[in-house]
Amino acid sequence: MKTCIVTYSMSGNNEKLGQRVADSIQADHIVLKDEKTRTMGTIVVDMLFNRTPKVTPDVKVIENYEQIILMGPVWMGHVASPLRKVMKHIKSKGLKYSFVTISGGTLNKNPKLINDLKKRAGENILLLKDWYIADLMDSSNVNMKDTGEYQLTSSDIELLSVDVVASLKDIYDL
Repeated sequence: MKTCIVTYSMSGNNEKLGQRVADSIQADHIVLKDEKTRTMGTIVVDMLFNRTPKVTPDVKVIENYEQIILMGPVWMGHVASPLRKVMKHIKSKGLKYSFVTISGGTLNKNPKLINDLKKRAGENILLLKDWYIADLMDSSNVNMKDTGEYQLTSSDIELLSVDVVASLKDIYDL
């Protein structure tokens, strides 16, 4: 079955993890990019007003894939808004999907995440991996500024990708 990993990443962390996983399972890696500059202000407005920003490439690039793995940050307890068009497409086609995130802007769990995924992409979620940058850091005095600026190290990427790949191989025909 044809598999793709679709990533969106402001910091580059989810994109790097997505590329490593794609290489490991020989999947295509599709990187979504904002058409306009994204700031913390546009993130807040998108989330508060449920806006879906324009990204490239167009969602049509995933039409020929049977297995879709989404990777991106969680903003304010919800999947990053640039992934919404892809999620809408997944839901409209009744596709099965997985979601993996490494988020830096929170120090707590995202209890609304699974409901947000099911609302936007449908009930057919096969795997959810919800990690936090704070868990990778050594300090007990971690704050949101530190986690928001953290760049995954090669050992972080290796650790996370091994876990994702093992989980995906249990679920998908890889």
